[in-house]
Amino acid sequence: MQNVKTIGLSSEIPFEEKLDYCLQKSRLPYNTSKEEARLKTMDRIKNHGLGSEKSGASMFVRVAAGLLVLVLGSFVAYYFMGMSVIENKNPQSAQYTLPDGSKVKLNKEAVAYYNSSVWFLNRKIKLLSGEAFFDVNPGKKFTVETEMGDISVLGTSFNVSVNNNNLKVACKTGKVRVTMPGNEMPILLSAGKELDCSKSKTEVIDVDLNQIGMWADSVLIFEDAEVTDVLKALQDETDYIFEISDNVRSKYSGQVNVNLPIEEILEIVCIPSGLAYSVDADAKKIHITKIQ
Repeated sequence: MQNVKTIGLSSEIPFEEKLDYCLQKSRLPYNTSKEEARLKTMDRIKNHGLGSEKSGASMFVRVAAGLLVLVLGSFVAYYFMGMSVIENKNPQSAQYTLPDGSKVKLNKEAVAYYNSSVWFLNRKIKLLSGEAFFDVNPGKKFTVETEMGDISVLGTSFNVSVNNNNLKVACKTGKVRVTMPGNEMPILLSAGKELDCSKSKTEVIDVDLNQIGMWADSVLIFEDAEVTDVLKALQDETDYIFEISDNVRSKYSGQVNVNLPIEEILEIVCIPSGLAYSVDADAKKIHITKIQ
């Protein structure tokens, strides 16, 4: 039978042997060597005035407390080292891969953060502002936290938008669950359903599946929309300012890839709408007028 030595608080066991037991590799904090841990522990003993006159048991308790502080301190440092902030400052959408392979696309000016250190224990990401489209790999519960509520799934795709105290969640595939403060029951969304929540209303509506997260593919789809609304949407997706004349009045239906050169985008929208345009590339301005 294998001999097993138990090290407790008995004063019969030498202090150095107890310390070596505490400093076994399996007990050390992340990325801390045995010698480094020993030096830090002895330094704590010295700073707290612990001398040889203390009993072995009392000394061991203090050493154990010192090691506990060291372990907790290292864990806190390890935890915060894993904090990752993702922010899209580009005029087009940007895609990021999360530690488990799930994908998140951020619309421009969207900001989110997650912790890679504990990701596989807790798949959680905080969407601070803006719009994001998530394509989640199957696995443990995946949660998107917002100021207005949390969205939880096991593996699906969905769109989340947080803007001026307004939360919109649209489910593209699978199902999502939205939990909001003050609501006893979570709201379940299936594919093609969108939750629109603000201070004045909370409603679930039907939406076109093809429209959900379309911005993430840099494609905008319009159906009998006011052309002024189309131009404003293009302004939001590009780094140009659109100056639209008052006489611009027409409808537009079609789709536009905002990754195309700006002149091609304007041709796609303006020609069928009977509009003329001029581009000031230096000032980043576009002037739109009605063709007389």
